[in-house]
Order: sequence, then structure tokens, then C-alpha cells
Amino acid sequence: MYSWQAFTSIGYLFSNPTQAFFINVSGLFISFLVLNIVFSDLLKPKEQNKKSFLNLGIILSTIFISLPMITFLSSKDMKVDAGLFFITVIALYSVIKYFLYEKDNS
Repeated sequence: MYSWQAFTSIGYLFSNPTQAFFINVSGLFISFLVLNIVFSDLLKPKEQNKKSFLNLGIILSTIFISLPMITFLSSKDMKVDAGLFFITVIALYSVIKYFLYEKDNS
């Protein structure tokens, strides 16, 4: 997690803790985008021609980000939870996609 702390410390180079806070909150927005991609990919219909009226990726990622356990922790102070969650989701999604790819090709 040192890398996320170093990324957040860029805001202190501008002599302003507010900039560091906004950079730290960017992890929450990046996590939202990654969750949207993961949910959209894993919940897409099996048939390519089938279209849905609901975008489940946006709905589920919005519900997750709006949960009190996420918004309360990220609005009060600078924590590395959002950055850690972003890195964890990317790692888990990569492993899942790898095994699904291997299963389809065998």
C-alpha cells in the first residue's frame, strides 16, 4: 500500500493537504469505474444479440459506492481503503478472467 500513499503524497508537493485529499478520493472514482467494468463483463448476457434495458454494471457499482461503509470512511479523512480496494478488484478480476479464459480454451 506504500505505492498508494506515495501517489497521495503528490498533493503535499503543492503545500496543500486539500490537494492530497482529492487525489486520495480519486481512488474511489477509479474503483467505481473498475467495478462497473467487472460487473458489466461478468453479468453480460450469454447471447450476443440479447439486449437489456438495465445496465447492471452501473446499478451495482453505484449501489456499492453509495453504501454507508464506503461513503462515511472516504468522506472524513484520508485512508488507503479505496486505493487498496481498487488494486484488489483488479487482481481478483485478472485471476477470474484468466481461469475463465483457460476453461473456454480447453
